[in-house]
Amino acid sequence: ILSVVVRDITQSRQAEEALAASRQERESVARRIQDALLFGDLSFPQPAFDFAFETQAGGAISGDFVWTLPHSDTVGDIAMGDVMGKGLMAALVGAITKNHVYEAVSQLFEQIQPFGRLPHPYEIVAAVHKGMSSELAALESFVTFIYARFDHRGRRCTFVDCGHTGLAYVNARSGAFALISGDDMPIGFTPHSLFQPVTVPFEPGDLFLLYSDGVIEAQNAEQE
Repeated sequence: ILSVVVRDITQSRQAEEALAASRQERESVARRIQDALLFGDLSFPQPAFDFAFETQAGGAISGDFVWTLPHSDTVGDIAMGDVMGKGLMAALVGAITKNHVYEAVSQLFEQIQPFGRLPHPYEIVAAVHKGMSSELAALESFVTFIYARFDHRGRRCTFVDCGHTGLAYVNARSGAFALISGDDMPIGFTPHSLFQPVTVPFEPGDLFLLYSDGVIEAQNAEQE
Protein backbone atom coordinates (compact mmCIF):
# COMPACT_ATOMS: atom_id res chain seq x y z
CA ILE A 1 0.00 0.00 0.00
CA LEU A 2 1.48 3.30 -1.07
CA SER A 3 0.15 6.55 0.41
CA VAL A 4 1.18 10.08 -0.51
CA VAL A 5 0.12 13.10 1.58
CA VAL A 6 0.59 16.67 0.42
CA ARG A 7 -0.21 19.46 2.90
CA ASP A 8 0.02 23.23 2.55
CA ILE A 9 2.17 24.48 5.48
CA THR A 10 2.36 28.12 4.41
CA GLN A 11 0.45 29.38 7.45
CA SER A 12 2.46 27.35 9.96
CA ARG A 13 5.72 28.51 8.32
CA GLN A 14 4.54 32.11 8.51
CA ALA A 15 3.57 31.64 12.16
CA GLU A 16 7.00 30.20 12.97
CA GLU A 17 8.74 33.08 11.19
CA ALA A 18 6.56 35.64 13.00
CA LEU A 19 7.32 33.97 16.35
CA ALA A 20 11.05 33.98 15.61
CA ALA A 21 10.91 37.66 14.60
CA SER A 22 9.01 38.52 17.79
CA ARG A 23 11.57 36.66 19.91
CA GLN A 24 14.45 38.48 18.20
CA GLU A 25 12.74 41.83 18.76
CA ARG A 26 12.26 41.09 22.49
CA GLU A 27 15.89 40.05 22.79
CA SER A 28 16.98 43.21 20.97
CA VAL A 29 14.92 45.40 23.31
CA ALA A 30 16.28 43.56 26.36
CA ARG A 31 19.86 43.97 25.16
CA ARG A 32 19.36 47.70 24.64
CA ILE A 33 17.94 47.95 28.17
CA GLN A 34 20.86 45.95 29.50
CA ASP A 35 23.51 48.02 27.72
CA ALA A 36 21.98 51.46 28.31
CA LEU A 37 20.27 51.16 31.69
CA LEU A 38 21.81 48.23 33.55
CA PHE A 39 25.44 49.04 32.75
CA GLY A 40 25.69 52.41 31.03
CA ASP A 41 28.82 54.55 31.19
CA LEU A 42 30.55 53.31 34.32
CA SER A 43 33.39 55.28 35.87
CA PHE A 44 35.11 55.55 39.23
CA PRO A 45 37.24 58.68 38.81
CA GLN A 46 38.95 58.76 42.22
CA PRO A 47 42.73 59.10 41.76
CA ALA A 48 43.26 56.91 44.84
CA PHE A 49 41.68 53.86 43.16
CA ASP A 50 42.16 51.93 39.93
CA PHE A 51 38.78 50.76 38.61
CA ALA A 52 38.02 48.24 35.85
CA PHE A 53 34.72 46.76 34.65
CA GLU A 54 34.02 43.80 32.36
CA THR A 55 30.80 42.12 31.25
CA GLN A 56 30.20 39.20 28.90
CA ALA A 57 26.76 38.27 27.59
CA GLY A 58 25.48 34.81 28.45
CA GLY A 59 23.01 32.69 26.53
CA ALA A 60 20.07 34.81 27.69
CA ILE A 61 19.41 38.39 28.73
CA SER A 62 19.70 38.79 32.48
CA GLY A 63 18.91 41.37 35.14
CA ASP A 64 22.49 41.94 36.29
CA PHE A 65 23.32 45.60 36.84
CA VAL A 66 26.13 47.81 38.16
CA TRP A 67 26.01 51.37 39.50
CA THR A 68 28.85 53.62 40.66
CA LEU A 69 28.76 56.80 42.74
CA PRO A 70 31.90 58.84 43.49
CA HIS A 71 31.59 61.04 46.59
CA SER A 72 35.02 62.65 46.68
CA ASP A 73 38.62 62.03 45.62
CA THR A 74 38.93 59.39 48.34
CA VAL A 75 35.43 57.87 48.77
CA GLY A 76 33.21 56.08 46.26
CA ASP A 77 30.37 53.54 46.15
CA ILE A 78 29.74 50.56 43.88
CA ALA A 79 26.41 48.71 43.77
CA MET A 80 25.82 45.42 41.97
CA GLY A 81 22.67 43.35 41.69
CA ASP A 82 21.17 40.32 39.99
CA VAL A 83 17.43 39.88 39.43
CA MET A 84 15.95 36.39 39.76
CA GLY A 85 15.33 34.83 36.36
CA LYS A 86 16.28 35.80 32.82
CA GLY A 87 14.77 37.62 29.87
CA LEU A 88 13.07 40.95 29.32
CA MET A 89 11.25 40.92 32.69
CA ALA A 90 14.52 40.46 34.58
CA ALA A 91 16.15 43.25 32.58
CA LEU A 92 13.25 45.62 33.32
CA VAL A 93 13.28 44.78 37.05
CA GLY A 94 17.05 45.33 37.07
CA ALA A 95 16.60 48.79 35.52
CA ILE A 96 13.87 49.61 38.05
CA THR A 97 16.07 48.46 40.94
CA LYS A 98 18.95 50.60 39.73
CA ASN A 99 16.62 53.59 39.60
CA HIS A 100 15.47 52.83 43.17
CA VAL A 101 19.12 52.91 44.28
CA TYR A 102 19.55 56.35 42.71
CA GLU A 103 16.35 57.64 44.32
CA ALA A 104 17.26 56.20 47.73
CA VAL A 105 20.68 57.88 47.69
CA SER A 106 19.21 61.21 46.55
CA GLN A 107 16.53 61.22 49.26
CA LEU A 108 18.95 60.20 52.00
CA PHE A 109 21.42 62.91 50.98
CA GLU A 110 18.66 65.48 51.28
CA GLN A 111 17.54 64.18 54.68
CA ILE A 112 20.97 64.02 56.34
CA GLN A 113 22.56 67.04 54.68
CA PRO A 114 22.26 69.11 57.88
CA PHE A 115 24.36 66.49 59.72
CA GLY A 116 27.28 66.77 57.30
CA ARG A 117 27.79 63.06 56.67
CA LEU A 118 27.26 60.50 53.93
CA PRO A 119 24.36 58.03 54.10
CA HIS A 120 25.67 54.71 55.36
CA PRO A 121 25.52 51.71 52.98
CA TYR A 122 23.04 49.90 55.26
CA GLU A 123 20.78 52.98 55.22
CA ILE A 124 20.82 53.00 51.43
CA VAL A 125 20.09 49.27 51.17
CA ALA A 126 17.27 49.56 53.71
CA ALA A 127 15.70 52.39 51.71
CA VAL A 128 15.93 50.38 48.48
CA HIS A 129 14.35 47.38 50.19
CA LYS A 130 11.54 49.49 51.63
CA GLY A 131 10.80 51.05 48.27
CA MET A 132 10.85 47.77 46.31
CA SER A 133 9.67 44.95 48.57
CA SER A 134 5.97 45.28 47.68
CA GLU A 135 6.72 45.60 43.94
CA LEU A 136 8.95 42.53 43.96
CA ALA A 137 6.39 40.55 45.96
CA ALA A 138 3.73 41.36 43.34
CA LEU A 139 6.10 40.15 40.62
CA GLU A 140 7.10 37.08 42.67
CA SER A 141 10.71 38.09 42.20
CA PHE A 142 13.70 39.16 44.28
CA VAL A 143 17.10 40.79 43.76
CA THR A 144 20.46 39.73 45.15
CA PHE A 145 22.35 42.92 45.88
CA ILE A 146 25.66 44.20 47.22
CA TYR A 147 26.43 47.83 48.06
CA ALA A 148 30.07 48.63 48.83
CA ARG A 149 31.81 51.85 49.89
CA PHE A 150 35.54 52.29 49.42
CA ASP A 151 37.11 54.83 51.78
CA HIS A 152 40.77 55.50 50.95
CA ARG A 153 41.37 57.89 53.84
CA GLY A 154 39.89 55.46 56.36
CA ARG A 155 41.52 52.47 54.60
CA ARG A 156 38.34 50.39 54.70
CA CYS A 157 35.69 48.86 52.48
CA THR A 158 32.24 48.71 54.06
CA PHE A 159 29.56 46.70 52.28
CA VAL A 160 26.13 45.17 52.72
CA ASP A 161 25.62 41.81 51.00
CA CYS A 162 22.00 40.81 50.37
CA GLY A 163 22.20 37.23 49.18
CA HIS A 164 24.73 38.16 46.49
CA THR A 165 28.15 36.57 45.97
CA GLY A 166 30.00 38.77 48.43
CA LEU A 167 33.39 39.95 47.23
CA ALA A 168 36.90 38.61 46.76
CA TYR A 169 39.82 40.35 48.49
CA VAL A 170 43.55 40.05 47.86
CA ASN A 171 46.17 41.55 50.18
CA ALA A 172 49.03 42.87 48.02
CA ARG A 173 51.68 42.63 50.75
CA SER A 174 51.07 39.01 51.82
CA GLY A 175 49.22 37.66 48.79
CA ALA A 176 46.46 36.38 51.11
CA PHE A 177 43.13 35.75 49.38
CA ALA A 178 39.67 35.67 50.94
CA LEU A 179 36.04 35.41 49.85
CA ILE A 180 33.99 37.64 52.14
CA SER A 181 30.18 37.75 52.25
CA GLY A 182 27.36 39.03 54.42
CA ASP A 183 24.37 37.21 55.86
CA ASP A 184 21.46 39.36 54.70
CA MET A 185 18.56 38.10 52.59
CA PRO A 186 17.96 39.32 48.99
CA ILE A 187 15.96 42.49 48.38
CA GLY A 188 12.25 41.65 48.35
CA PHE A 189 12.76 38.17 49.79
CA THR A 190 11.02 39.12 53.03
CA PRO A 191 8.81 42.15 53.81
CA HIS A 192 11.02 43.30 56.69
CA SER A 193 14.75 42.95 57.13
CA LEU A 194 17.67 44.41 59.07
CA PHE A 195 20.86 44.91 57.12
CA GLN A 196 24.25 44.36 58.73
CA PRO A 197 27.38 45.99 57.27
CA VAL A 198 30.70 44.17 56.86
CA THR A 199 33.95 46.14 57.11
CA VAL A 200 37.21 45.05 55.48
CA PRO A 201 40.38 47.08 56.18
CA PHE A 202 42.78 47.40 53.27
CA GLU A 203 46.32 48.53 52.49
CA PRO A 204 47.90 50.21 49.44
CA GLY A 205 47.83 47.93 46.40
CA ASP A 206 45.09 45.62 47.70
CA LEU A 207 42.50 44.34 45.26
CA PHE A 208 38.73 43.86 45.54
CA LEU A 209 36.63 41.92 43.04
CA LEU A 210 32.84 42.22 42.88
CA TYR A 211 31.16 39.73 40.56
CA SER A 212 27.88 38.09 39.62
CA ASP A 213 27.01 34.41 39.91
CA GLY A 214 27.71 34.07 36.20
CA VAL A 215 31.41 34.02 37.07
CA ILE A 216 31.15 31.01 39.37
CA GLU A 217 28.55 29.22 37.22
CA ALA A 218 30.52 29.53 33.97
CA GLN A 219 31.67 26.22 32.39
CA ASN A 220 34.40 25.30 29.94
CA ALA A 221 34.12 22.98 26.95
CA GLU A 222 34.36 19.98 29.28
CA GLN A 223 31.42 21.30 31.34
CA GLU A 224 33.74 21.92 34.29
